[in-house]
Amino acid sequence: MDSDDQNRQNSFMFGKFVFFSFNIVSDFDIRISNLFCASCFVLRASGLSGLGFEVMTSKIIPEPGILSEEPTLSVCTIVRDEEESLARCLKSVDGVADELIVVDTGSKDNTVSIAESFGAKVFHFTWCDDFSAARNVYLKHATSDWILQIDADEELLPESIPIMQERLLDPWCLLCTITVDNGPAYPDRFFHPGRLFRNHPRLHYSKPYHETLRQTERMLRQAEPRWQIVHEPRIVLRHYGYDESHMKERDKLIREIRILESYVKDNSDDHDMAIRLAEVYTWVGQCKKAIAVCEEVLRDKPDFARAHHALGAAYWKEGRYDKAVIEFKNALSLDPDFGFAHYRLGAAYCIDGNLDDAIRELKEALVIEPHFALAHHWLGVSYCKKDMLEEGIQEFKQALGMDPDLALAHYWLGAAYNKKGLFREAIIAFKRARTIDPHVDERLPHNLANAHANLGAVLHSKGQLDEAIEEYQHALSLNAEEGETRCNLGAAYEAKGMVEEAIAQFRESLTINPALAQAHYGLARVYLSKKQHPLAIKHCDEALKLGFEVPPGLLADLKPHRRERT
Repeated sequence: MDSDDQNRQNSFMFGKFVFFSFNIVSDFDIRISNLFCASCFVLRASGLSGLGFEVMTSKIIPEPGILSEEPTLSVCTIVRDEEESLARCLKSVDGVADELIVVDTGSKDNTVSIAESFGAKVFHFTWCDDFSAARNVYLKHATSDWILQIDADEELLPESIPIMQERLLDPWCLLCTITVDNGPAYPDRFFHPGRLFRNHPRLHYSKPYHETLRQTERMLRQAEPRWQIVHEPRIVLRHYGYDESHMKERDKLIREIRILESYVKDNSDDHDMAIRLAEVYTWVGQCKKAIAVCEEVLRDKPDFARAHHALGAAYWKEGRYDKAVIEFKNALSLDPDFGFAHYRLGAAYCIDGNLDDAIRELKEALVIEPHFALAHHWLGVSYCKKDMLEEGIQEFKQALGMDPDLALAHYWLGAAYNKKGLFREAIIAFKRARTIDPHVDERLPHNLANAHANLGAVLHSKGQLDEAIEEYQHALSLNAEEGETRCNLGAAYEAKGMVEEAIAQFRESLTINPALAQAHYGLARVYLSKKQHPLAIKHCDEALKLGFEVPPGLLADLKPHRRERT
């Protein structure tokens, strides 16, 4: 993934940022382009020497305005242990790629065999904690007119292919920015890196992490102004690698920390990379290290909005919401359009109970990035905490329309439905949340059980006893220690004439909660029906002692039997 990708991508977790610091590789080989060209010229004659390359002779390089009649495309990627996603990636470019080049950096799974099954040319590279060095390998071997950079955790959307084929016919385009879709859970869902570019020997990646073509692309266009940069947002790569499940792959994050620590140690003035290191520290729970890095950067650059946001994120992770709020506010004072800072601030306000402020900030985040599913979710939570259930439900639905697998939104939607008395809908939402992430909230089993119990009570009141019993049983399978649900199940059995089953449930509910007056009252009823009057009187009296208003009819029925006892 190049720097443009990472810069925009990281903004979903830690804010938006752009940085322009580069290291130039000096020994990259010049390649001969597969090019229909009327003129060939020596590199020095092009006025491009001195850009950090050795001067080569007798190499044909692309010239603005000249392109083969049927231009070709090399689709290139670097991989390591990507067997779960690579096939999807390579299949997606099957209709547009003339050449597939895969640089493997040490896979131990079936990645290489999968690549070869798609006809890819596989080159092996010994990993050295330098993404640019790995990517420059495929630049060295690509033979087509154009190169598309794609990552194994991405796919080219089918509707993009005819648009890309049209774009490949442009002889003046040096580099085309396209769209990468990070998915709806992130504030900067769509960003536009330069992933499609001419196979030019002067273009190469620099920086060991957050690698980019930017330096050489700018120098090349300064030397040859006729080259153009084109924006084509209709070419879309769907990116899955920063889904939460992927980001929790700790080994990848530890590798990232190792690379960043080494780089920052030797480049102390690169504040962007230092803050990226802080952000990853926060992600893996090393918040004290993150805070130290942020504070050091802010001593040098106090007006760096992203550093304030990263510091707030570390405080957030530690649960220090008061300090997090201060830093998010600092970030927004420097950059009012910092969408993720608005989101974080709004969520912090929501947690702290400042609901009106939360709603204001979350709405502002959504003005900046309307496709931010998590902002819709937290706005829904804020509304529900104000008992604005209908507004909350609408926000959860919007979030789920953008990200159907957002377990938190399903869970809170279930809670809102439950509170509105829409118990079937609540059960569906809770079950969906549980399917996606069983650990989404520790209260999930309890609340799902309550929804089943509540639905059972509704059905019970309508006389639908079999359905009610089924719902009570579902509830108890989730929370066996719920005395009131057992009591209701006993009442349903009693209504069906299943007296022994009713007695068993009433007794069990009293084992759980001896002060459950309704269970004593239920036992009084069933024992009266069985003519076990002493037991009926005993439980009637217990219910009365607990403050239960025993109906006059039952008291009257038991009155003669009390005289018998005396």
